[in-house]
This record gives sequence, structure tokens and C-alpha cells, in this order.
Amino acid sequence: MQTNTSVKLSCRAFDLLPQKAREFICEHPTIFSIFNDRNHCFESYTDPRDLNFNNDQKMELDYFDPFLMSPPESHWFKQKNIARYFDFFKSTHFDFLLTQNAKKEWILLQSQGSFSLNFKQQSAEFLRQSKKNLSQGPLYKAFSAKYFAPETSHRIFDASMGTAKDALLLNSFGARVSGIERHPLVYFFLLLAQEIHPTFEQILYGDSLGLSYHLYPLENRFDAIYFDPMFEVDHRASLPRKEMALFKNLVGADGDASAVLLHLLLQARDRVVVKRKLRGVDLGEVHSLKASMSYYGTTTRYDVYLL
Repeated sequence: MQTNTSVKLSCRAFDLLPQKAREFICEHPTIFSIFNDRNHCFESYTDPRDLNFNNDQKMELDYFDPFLMSPPESHWFKQKNIARYFDFFKSTHFDFLLTQNAKKEWILLQSQGSFSLNFKQQSAEFLRQSKKNLSQGPLYKAFSAKYFAPETSHRIFDASMGTAKDALLLNSFGARVSGIERHPLVYFFLLLAQEIHPTFEQILYGDSLGLSYHLYPLENRFDAIYFDPMFEVDHRASLPRKEMALFKNLVGADGDASAVLLHLLLQARDRVVVKRKLRGVDLGEVHSLKASMSYYGTTTRYDVYLL
């Protein structure tokens, strides 16, 4: 996991954030830094060529955020102009700019692209898809239909939420989902998305290795735990879409995945479901553990460890 990331945001952007997000930023000064943009007239930066300042003008300007509240179709959001912005400030050594567009979407901008999370949009996408088709998928089968029956309301814990796509899918099936994320910047975006559109019962910040549900009475534990460790980069495979590639570069691979699995097997009541590459090694092999069953998709599989 990589954590040496620096993020800039303006005072105006900070003011627009939900309270919990502002508190998280203040608790992590080594990651986030705020610059004063109140004295700059952004309306004067109407052309990306305005970035061609000399050194004296750059010193006076410090930073500015032309993306804040700009229309999504604005020329500032064209990739070449985003790259020009970061090139102009490259000597300041920050990796990302946290900003918001006119759609009220919080985005993390980098010279190579952007990253954002929107629970409402992704949930709506799942609702538009046929529930019959989704229920034929391997993720649904890995938990079995009993987890999603309205009268049972089983609780699932996502031990590595990431972009929360699979957690949102489990939620759309009818499960009650909570989760945890250990990368501070990824958790920050989960927190933002949850504040804007509450979807999950709880999202924790921390490491799955620190979970202590095994100390709880059996009836108080989660029924199942879902674990989706970040895969090692396979340079032979086709490149993922740009946003996911940016996310993988941000987070890095989970080198302790087998140790996490061993710990998770103590935490749940019924099962632990692990997402793997279609032909990836079984995480339990390191500990001489074999999955009880596996369900296969086109590019991934889900190993089920029954408890």
C-alpha cells in the first residue's frame, strides 16, 4: 500500500466540504494542504495560455483553482489543460488537486486524469440493470440467495472497500453492508460519498488486521466478510480504464493479503469470500488452507471459505 501522496485544495473548496471531511483533512496535515485562493479573481483565467507566467508572477500567484465550480464542459477540464496546470506547478511537489465541478462532484485531479466516487450514480446504474442477470453473477452466488432475502437481512463486512463498487452491488442485492478502508485518500473519498449519499451502515478507517470481531459473541459478528485485495500489476494484460489505472497507481498492491485472510477467518460467523484473478493463486495456499468452493466470472473468481 502506498501512502506518500500529497493533495492540495483551496480555502473555497475546504469550505464546501462536509464537516467530517474537513475534520479528516485537519487530522492528516502530511497528506492535505490548503492554499489561500480568496484574493485571486478566477474569472480572469479564461484561457489555459494564461498559465505562461514568468517566475515573479508565479511567486505572487502561489496556487489557484480554475476548476472549482467551472462547468464540466469547460476548457479547463480538457486533458491537455489539466496537464498544463500540473506542469506549471510541478516545482511545488504536490500530486493531486482536490476540487469540485458544477455538478457538485468532488474530483481528485492529476496530470494524467481524475478520480471520483458517486454512490448515488453507481447504485442507480445497478438498479437499471436486470436484477435477474445480476443474480446469475458469481458474486451473488458466492454469498447465496439467503443473504439477500428481505426477511433475513444478513450483514456483510467489506474488509477492503476501495472504490466500493462490489459493496454497492451487494447493497443493491439487499444485504446490509459495512466496511473498512486503510488508504487515507481512498477512505476520504468514501467518506465524502457517504456524506453526500448515505448508503452503507458504517465505513471505518483503519487496517483489516486490526479488526477484533472475534472477541464479540458469535451472534454479534458479521455473517460474512468480503475481501478484495488489490491485484499485482500484470503488464501483459490489457490496460484497465484510465480512472481505475490511476486508482491502482495511487493505492499499490496489497502485499499482506494472505495474512489479512487468515485474520478475517476468525472474524465472521458463516463465510469469507475472496475476490481473485481468474487464474490467480489461492490466498489460503500460504497457510495450507483450501477454499470450500469457487465461483467463476470472465476475468475474476470468488473463493468461498465456509466457517
